[in-house]
Amino acid sequence: MKSFYAIKHQPTATYLPAWTPQGKCGKGYTHNKPTLDYPPRLFNSYRDAATALTHWLKGPMSRDYEGALCQKLDSSRDVREMHIVPIEF
Repeated sequence: MKSFYAIKHQPTATYLPAWTPQGKCGKGYTHNKPTLDYPPRLFNSYRDAATALTHWLKGPMSRDYEGALCQKLDSSRDVREMHIVPIEF
C-alpha cells in the first residue's frame, strides 16, 4: 500500500482539491476552497502537506501588474478547522 496525505476541512468533511477552475491560468492552489466536486490534492509526505496548508492559510497569492508576488489575507481560513489526513491506496 502507498500512503499519501490530503488536507481536510473538518466541519464540512471536504478536501483542498487537486484542480479547480480557480486554479486555472496559473493562479495556483492558494485560490482553491475545500470541495468534494474535484479529487483531493495528494501529497507524498506529511511535510509537503503541512507546507501547502501553511501557504493556503495565509490567503490567495497572485502577482501584481509588475510581476511582484502579493497575498490577500483571508481571515476566514482557520487552522483549527483544517487537518492533514493520511490516505492509502
